[in-house]
Amino acid sequence: MTAISRGAGSSLPATIVATSCGFVLVARGAAETFGVFLLPIEESLGIGHAEATSIYALAMVAIGLTGPFTGALIDRFGPRFAYTLGTFVLIAAFLATAAATALWQLQLALGLGVGLATACVGTATQGPLISRWFKGREATIFGVISGTAGLGALIFTPLSQVLIEEWGWRAAYHALALIVSALLLPLAFLPWKRIAAGPRESGVEAEPEVSRMRRRASAEDHQRAWRRAIGDSLLWRMYTSHFLTCAAVFGMQVLVVAYLIDSGYPPIIAAGAFGLAGLAAAGGVVLFGWLADRVGWHGTLTGSFAATALGLGTLWAMSWGPQPWLLGLYVVTFGLSVGSRGPLIAGLAIRRFAGPAVGRVLGGLTLAFGLGSASGSWLSGMLHEVTDGYGAGLLVSGICLALAFSMWWPWPDPSQALPSGEGNG
Repeated sequence: MTAISRGAGSSLPATIVATSCGFVLVARGAAETFGVFLLPIEESLGIGHAEATSIYALAMVAIGLTGPFTGALIDRFGPRFAYTLGTFVLIAAFLATAAATALWQLQLALGLGVGLATACVGTATQGPLISRWFKGREATIFGVISGTAGLGALIFTPLSQVLIEEWGWRAAYHALALIVSALLLPLAFLPWKRIAAGPRESGVEAEPEVSRMRRRASAEDHQRAWRRAIGDSLLWRMYTSHFLTCAAVFGMQVLVVAYLIDSGYPPIIAAGAFGLAGLAAAGGVVLFGWLADRVGWHGTLTGSFAATALGLGTLWAMSWGPQPWLLGLYVVTFGLSVGSRGPLIAGLAIRRFAGPAVGRVLGGLTLAFGLGSASGSWLSGMLHEVTDGYGAGLLVSGICLALAFSMWWPWPDPSQALPSGEGNG
């Protein structure tokens, strides 16, 4: 029996990566289709960009506010709890959205509901697993998993556009709920106890009490590790940079499809470009994570900021008229770098703060992501209403991106003074 357990345990790392990728692909891919639904929802309910983007902003706030809470629960109860909660909430949110007739109903379902579900399948859930199973390869594995969200965008964005054109936006959300329900299968059949235990405990049956003690840090250990973490200036630089980066990126991300349509591109082309940018993002997070582990963290981060800045400039140039080469340049630059900073910073955080507080630390990153994304998306929608254009939003995104980069360039590479496994372990 022990041999069987050890044999099964040897395949668990691949199972963990595949499962995490599956949840991110389906849940995040389906959740990130809001930009395609933006114009149909506005037309159906008679609302403008500012009101519609408030739905997305609420989702980002919900991700942020529930991130630390989710991280603390993961530290205590393991990943299955979070994945289960997120799956059921996302199904319910899509079904409620399909029946909604007022803005506040969409704010609750697509805003708070989708935000909570996204937090449950995000960094705070994946981080503790990665820190246990993939020491020394954190950025690369985070890149692989996070990149799957881009592949999900490539699949679900054009699919949603087709469903909307064929059946309407309400039926499209019914279809998305049905697709998300497929995630219940791995929740029912995978060996979650062994997955949560880590590589040392996953195949061992001889000392169950020792295994339990290793898996479960005391409340005092958690609090002590967390106090050390919040006293580290690097943590606050991470949070500030992540907040500003997300404000810059999602200030335009939520409006990209509408912006491309308003710039003269056909809706299916706009949706397809958004999906292709998601595919580029899938490759980008893997590429930048691999470069960080092998070439250097600081230089890799600088390259990712430069690519995003070029992507924002490309979007601005599109205001002069639709050009295929500009659309392609946007897909490559903005798409390639759009999700790259998250895995880079999360990988650094795991190495710095490995130990009982890592879930809370990553939950704080989720909080920065949520509040930054909400601020950027809400502000871009408001600026569009005030100025009747997208230029002001692009300018604010550029300023936020520059401020985010300023959290890193005056300091030396933090990864060089950071041996793997040190920190709050």
